[in-house]
Amino acid sequence: MAGKLLAARWVAVWGLGFATGLFAAQLSMAGTGLPEGSGKPVQAHPSASLGQATLDVAGAPGRTPSSTGRGPQRSGAMQFDAHYQFDVSVDGTGRASVVERLTATNTTSTGIDHLDLFVLPNFDAPGFREFELASIRVDGRAVETRGTQDGANLRVELRRALQPGRTARLVVLFSLRPATPAQGDGDLAAALSRRSGMVQFLLWYPMLSDGHGVSVDSDGGSATPASPIDYAIRTDAPATFAVPGTVTRRTEREVRGTLAHARDFAFAVGRGIRTWSGHARSGVAVTVYGPAKAPGATTLALAIGAVDRFEALLRTPYPAADLVVVAGSTNMESSGIVFVDRNHVEDPYTVAHEVAHQWFHWLVGNDQLREPWLDEAFATYLAGGLVPRHEDGFCSDLPVNEPVWRFENVDPRITWQRCDDYMQTVYYKGSWLLHAVRAAMGDGAFIDSLEDYLARYRFGVATTADLVGIWRTHSAAVTDELLCRWLDLRPRSAGPRRPV
Repeated sequence: MAGKLLAARWVAVWGLGFATGLFAAQLSMAGTGLPEGSGKPVQAHPSASLGQATLDVAGAPGRTPSSTGRGPQRSGAMQFDAHYQFDVSVDGTGRASVVERLTATNTTSTGIDHLDLFVLPNFDAPGFREFELASIRVDGRAVETRGTQDGANLRVELRRALQPGRTARLVVLFSLRPATPAQGDGDLAAALSRRSGMVQFLLWYPMLSDGHGVSVDSDGGSATPASPIDYAIRTDAPATFAVPGTVTRRTEREVRGTLAHARDFAFAVGRGIRTWSGHARSGVAVTVYGPAKAPGATTLALAIGAVDRFEALLRTPYPAADLVVVAGSTNMESSGIVFVDRNHVEDPYTVAHEVAHQWFHWLVGNDQLREPWLDEAFATYLAGGLVPRHEDGFCSDLPVNEPVWRFENVDPRITWQRCDDYMQTVYYKGSWLLHAVRAAMGDGAFIDSLEDYLARYRFGVATTADLVGIWRTHSAAVTDELLCRWLDLRPRSAGPRRPV
């Protein structure tokens, strides 16, 4: 009850700010489903049908929601229960030597003859090429490997098929040479980078995948279950470590810890780094790491405010005891830690957007290649205070639930300027979709549905079909007619593994 009162109070605070937009949206939606001056409604396929029990949404094979949260596509990382362990040594130049231990248990009903590992820093393109493999062994024996997807995927051939319920134990030795980013602001090439005494490690290690390639304007990976991670990171000189999870040991040269439910593991390390700390109303500890001259107090206030608002609105606690915010070289989320480009650390929207991903992608995961809207549209809508990004509309005619390979692989800094491209479709039009559904359902049912969604798929992986199913249990207003204006409802194949 207390949570619902807080949520109601928070909605009321922002009510004046978005009531006019909501009313206008309701008027325009009655006619076309889109705000005035935007793209055309998505046309429904004649045979498309959204059932109450199972539904077929493009890119998401029909299924009923389950308590496992493992998702509909038992491929790639979704085939395994995994556990990662990292031993990382970082020298004074930022070069890292890594021992990665990965256990992968086959959870399917069939044998698996190879493993795919996504290795972003090995991608053969400018800004990457930062990875050097020394060796890889499975169950103590050397195995055959080959690079695919321009180096971004490492295919590991197993000597014997991994049978259901059996476990493969990998030891991967590699080194990293983080480069100075040529450009920031969401640039995937800056995920692993060094800048002004700080080295940030995002999407830096070989991780189980489905063999996909790289889309430079996405966040990198396909569906990934939440897995436990243990880490030990050390430096050859005193340094500050920005790490998520439960820290079990911290000195000026070493940090050790665990992260119980991780989509991936990211951290930063460096010298001359200052910290700013505080607590959300719920007790969540928030710490900002950045250069000594960074406006850390402002960033801290923005991050704490975002945690307070989202916990109240969603009636769902932040997924951990601590949130780490790094003033780094890109805007990107990870489990328990977010990175905000130093040019945006005073921007309320950017900080809130990355914090919102702690609910929509960490707490409830999704396939960020096949259905990127499921986390990006929510982060956009929440960060804007339940107001769509770009209140004057959008110019994309594409369905919101397009996979990343539907869009041209262009510089992420310009994608928002191109109508039928990733930013306009997934972020802007996606936030308008959520606004339309909220207008149809009403505030109470809409917020109830989000609370239900976050609880049902907690630390699992959900699909568009799962979300629509939740909406329909809370309101009959979420009709085929409404959804067809925004989503491609036709069932289709998973698509190519390489975004193009």
